[in-house]
Amino acid sequence: MTRGMIAILSRDGANLDYLTRWVRAQDGWDLVQPRGDEIAHQRNEAVLTFLATSGERLVFIDSDCAPPLDALSRLAARNRPLLGGVVLDRTSMEVCATKAFEPLVRVSLSETARPGVIPVVALGTGCLMVHREVFVWLDLPWFRCGQLVADVLAEDTDFCLRAAERGFPPSLDCEVRTGHVVQGIAWPREDGIWVQWEGAPYLLPLAVVHHEQQEARLPLGR
Repeated sequence: MTRGMIAILSRDGANLDYLTRWVRAQDGWDLVQPRGDEIAHQRNEAVLTFLATSGERLVFIDSDCAPPLDALSRLAARNRPLLGGVVLDRTSMEVCATKAFEPLVRVSLSETARPGVIPVVALGTGCLMVHREVFVWLDLPWFRCGQLVADVLAEDTDFCLRAAERGFPPSLDCEVRTGHVVQGIAWPREDGIWVQWEGAPYLLPLAVVHHEQQEARLPLGR
């Protein structure tokens, strides 16, 4: 029995081996990998392929993300129309989930230190499960670029906002914690090797960076 479909847009990358093993372990889920390099178009192609099946849910997994083995079963068990796992932004290390606009406020990592789900206004597509009904009721194209900010893709945010308007609000599952591939700098400190992730101000003295990490939980640690 087909439970749904997994959409991964890229066919290569440093994370390919992990995702290949992960997909093979997902019983009852088909895989779609639309060709091309235009994100919104690829996502829409994935939706079209999915709607031609009898599956209930389409799951978007970014090619540089590493979901836990049981991510799909956990997300599906919630029975939410639009549900994502906890994914950190590669540069800011904020959670890829928005709880307010004007001003923009992201969900903090500390807010996810609890079981269950929390309501949000928008999610990223790093690990995002969408029920079939959302696509049926949403106007085409499902994913659009430049609708919120002229020079920013934001196809994921636009999709979530329009889904919520149709009665399908997004939620964040605090228990599905998904890895995100990042590049880092290894510093040979006297107390061991410290890895400073992309986005941290590495041109500052390391002691200052470490202090900021302790205060703001920047991605610096052993």
